[in-house]
Amino acid sequence: MVKITILPPEFRLFLDYSGNIANTGLMKYLTIFVLALSLIACSTITAKEEPFTVDLNSPKISIGKIQAQFDGFLNIGSIRTLDVTVDYYPTEDAVCLQYRIDFMTFYQFWNREGREAYPVALEKYKNDYAQRNLNEKGSMKTRRQYGRIDCFLIWQAELIVS
Repeated sequence: MVKITILPPEFRLFLDYSGNIANTGLMKYLTIFVLALSLIACSTITAKEEPFTVDLNSPKISIGKIQAQFDGFLNIGSIRTLDVTVDYYPTEDAVCLQYRIDFMTFYQFWNREGREAYPVALEKYKNDYAQRNLNEKGSMKTRRQYGRIDCFLIWQAELIVS
């Protein structure tokens, strides 16, 4: 047996005279504490929610066309009415609103939650419009009042060839 004399006396509690870690109750409790702490830390992490995406090449069902009003170029000018093509993608359970503004084509996809939230927000907006109770455009108060709809947006620029 070798006696360890280079370590301070407080470290000698954890080592036996052969230099190995002693099988003491303190080490058992320390191991259990570290394992419990790591399990608690792992349980606080939630699984990441899958993002809502749609493949343009997946099968779709054409629903029809509607008309929608958009601001003018760079929000300058009057409001203009455009045709919006509506398609349903059953694989992703998404509705696509396809429209073209100037040289850009937009594909805006709504999931089920967005489709259910939109009519509720539209009714609130119509009531506020009838009572002349609208807030300024794009403010945080407006977003809180009417809610927010998560969607998936794809845009394409059109190429002009002369």
